[in-house]
Amino acid sequence: MRHLLLSLLVISTCVIPLAAQQETPINASSEAEQVAAERKPRIDELDRLIRTADRIVVKFGSDSLTKTLFDSRKPEDIQSFADALRLIVPEDWRMSICTDPVVLLYKDGAEIVSIGNSSGREVRTSLWQANAIIEDPERWMKWFDERGIDLVRKEYEHSLEMEREDAADRERWYAAMPRGIEELYEKQLGYFGLPSQNYLEPFLPVLEREYPDRDERIRALLHWYGSGSKEWYGRTAGETIAERLLLLFQTREIVSALKTADTRPTELEGAARLFTGWDFDQQRPDELELIPKALKKRLLDHTLSGGNPENIKLAKRAFGR
Repeated sequence: MRHLLLSLLVISTCVIPLAAQQETPINASSEAEQVAAERKPRIDELDRLIRTADRIVVKFGSDSLTKTLFDSRKPEDIQSFADALRLIVPEDWRMSICTDPVVLLYKDGAEIVSIGNSSGREVRTSLWQANAIIEDPERWMKWFDERGIDLVRKEYEHSLEMEREDAADRERWYAAMPRGIEELYEKQLGYFGLPSQNYLEPFLPVLEREYPDRDERIRALLHWYGSGSKEWYGRTAGETIAERLLLLFQTREIVSALKTADTRPTELEGAARLFTGWDFDQQRPDELELIPKALKKRLLDHTLSGGNPENIKLAKRAFGR
């Protein structure tokens, strides 16, 4: 789930839907056809420009810290690059704001086009705003590998690993979800993950039906919230829903639900994260005093056993020591 959070942060910073850039939305039924008609000629133009270049340069980093990784005037380097860059027109275009490394093509001393790498699977060029999909990522990465540039392959492998971990995190999150609320949860995510008390009210009768005992309801929500991100700073949209459902209960009620001896580690995780969270601090600044010392110790010991330095700082600040 932490990787999901990081992914979302990276996406919000580096990749955004092209539709978000437009004042007038494109009709969804014809968007793919319109995009294909608009972009395909430009892809052909890109290939033509690359093959007419007389110099190719690969750079990495921001404008102020740019490092040249490769610089060649050999025709074979340019032609093999053109051969490696085979693109597919996507149905839904996205735009990468940050791309690295960036390949610059020159003709007679003037830059004619630039191509920025995005995760080893897409590129953004100076001919259009959006990303195009690389047809053969292995062939693309091999071009860089053969010139001693391993950044593209490393980024590609890292993105795949994050996707695998995110898939596992998502599976764990959904497996821990309280019974009966998945449809409501998915609908709430459609509100961009910014739930209010009113939006959350439909959850309550479902939770009451599935978990008639109040303590059982609270523990189910704590288990869910404790099955999310391993780092507590920041929250995904789904985690915000879980947290705000818990905040519909009084602090004393949550404390009471944790008095049982068979409390699961995920319930302690959810409680520790809830009580150290920004929303709890803002809404109930004096209510940490309602948590008994014995429970504070359990929550702190649980957090210490997790070994996450940032979580431990939060727990020590909230629960003592």
